Amino acid sequence: MRGVTNHIVADRWDDVNPVASFQVSLVCVVRVDIESLSMKSRMGIPGIKPGDNEEDGPDREEPVLGSRLYNLGIPPYLLSAKHAPKPVASPMAVSPAQRSKIEPQTPALIPDPQWYEKKHSTNRRPKRPRDQLVTSREEDEHCSTPQSRAVEVDGMVIEDSDVFSADMEYTEQQITVIARARANSMQLPSCPPLYPVVPDLPPDAIGRTDQPGVEIYFTRHPSELVISKEFVNEMNANVLQVFNQDPAAVSETLSAIGHTYLGEGGLSIVPMLDRKQRILARLRDRRDLEQMMIMLLGLCALELIDGRSEPADNSLPAIISNAAIIIKHQQDNGLSFSSVAKYFIRALARQDMMISLTYARHPLIPNSVWLSDDSYRIADRFMGYTGTLMPILADLGALAEEMRGGTPTPSDSSNANRNCNGNHFGDEVWSEEAIMITANPTLAIYQKVLEIRQRLNQWRPVAAPNVSFQASRNLLFHAHSHRAAALLYLHRLLEPPGSSDAADQVARGMAHEVLMHLSAMTDQLKTSLWPVLIAGTELTEDGDRNIVMGMFDEIVRQRKTVTSRRTREFCVQRVWAARDAGLAWNWMDLVELYPGECLPI
Repeated sequence: MRGVTNHIVADRWDDVNPVASFQVSLVCVVRVDIESLSMKSRMGIPGIKPGDNEEDGPDREEPVLGSRLYNLGIPPYLLSAKHAPKPVASPMAVSPAQRSKIEPQTPALIPDPQWYEKKHSTNRRPKRPRDQLVTSREEDEHCSTPQSRAVEVDGMVIEDSDVFSADMEYTEQQITVIARARANSMQLPSCPPLYPVVPDLPPDAIGRTDQPGVEIYFTRHPSELVISKEFVNEMNANVLQVFNQDPAAVSETLSAIGHTYLGEGGLSIVPMLDRKQRILARLRDRRDLEQMMIMLLGLCALELIDGRSEPADNSLPAIISNAAIIIKHQQDNGLSFSSVAKYFIRALARQDMMISLTYARHPLIPNSVWLSDDSYRIADRFMGYTGTLMPILADLGALAEEMRGGTPTPSDSSNANRNCNGNHFGDEVWSEEAIMITANPTLAIYQKVLEIRQRLNQWRPVAAPNVSFQASRNLLFHAHSHRAAALLYLHRLLEPPGSSDAADQVARGMAHEVLMHLSAMTDQLKTSLWPVLIAGTELTEDGDRNIVMGMFDEIVRQRKTVTSRRTREFCVQRVWAARDAGLAWNWMDLVELYPGECLPI
């Protein structure tokens, strides 16, 4: 099923209440209306039951205790287990009295040694057989066998039966995956969170149909996507803070992500389309910026992990574009951005930056919104120490748009033997002649190139306080690899692939510098897909390519996103194959020929 509408239409902006009147009409993957979904549900398409599209339909289950999330390895002070399950009249209604007030959060980098307690049960049940959950590729993940556990919370012992309730209909695959994730989360807890005070969840906040998806989200999504495990609890704390404002809306977003991991619908994309439609329906009525950002991030996450759509149907650029519209409207009206809102905007900004550099355009989300003084003192869950590098990368993307705005100009044979005035990465790599043969031979372009190159050479990451040496070491290598990749990117704007043997030789040496930083990182390559791609496209030797393939495979194994798998295939099947066949192999041109196949996010 194809035919994407890659845009969200803002029908109108109301001056009195603009966000409340924001009209969204995104169809994330294919155009599917409610009538067609209902018809397919009556025809018996797997994953859709009658009533699924009705908010109060017969399949809407009674909510259960939200504090069961404690069993997912979230520290006890993030959730309250003092509430008992109780039936309510309306599954979707949560009274204001049940919602805790949100207090302003202040980052605290003081770890609590007693933050995590657990007690092994003396009665062990037989291990369940191993299972395997298929995501991007079957070999990307191997499920371990969990063991029965008991956890003590406020004096109450919670057994496995508290997670897998007898009245809940789980498939065997869901039980295996949830038990595995819970066991792994308890065995390998992440570091103390930076936000030690988070409001308790309402006792009846999560509906029973959403429970499995929400549990899988917390046990799997943050740990697989963030740059390292030190940031898992920080991300959970911020998500829970927004969750507490509107549990029904946020839980639907988190549940959609979790059910994607569970393989809901098998090969059918209809159930996921239905979930996206429901998220968009809620997004139309949102007024709170934090809730809107987390819902847009949820839609982005679905595009990252759901591999059932075609590459050309990926809606990530459209979602980011419309997130930028909302952010700009907030900024233009002089409205402030809370620290939590900036936290989620940073994740959108990083995705925007990768799209910008891939498709040679300026970024849409301004750095002034999220880049603050804190960015010079703290590490980000996705950017690491590269937050302060983003303004330079933004100018690099704008320069690429200016230089490649017209039809790319291929180098003619008369330039084949041109020599550069340097043989390494110094100040003389790009000659004035190289500048003048580009598509836009103007003095302004020449000055911008020199300025960006100077800023990249002078930029240095700053280690954050209270971060361990091992964590800081990986973040520093991560930052230096991005800086080196940016220099290589700038070089290729001036000297396109195949323009001369000398330019290709310089680019190969710069690619080796990128790989030098990447190879020094210890098992933390998850957010290094862009520098791996930029360096990998320059390599011709089998040994060098094997090293890059190992890095690609490690990223796919750790992050399990469809974008990482497709980016790996793009490098191998498009760039390397074209170069080996003697064809044009400029990856910037191939990205335009094969849209959606290369999104290094």
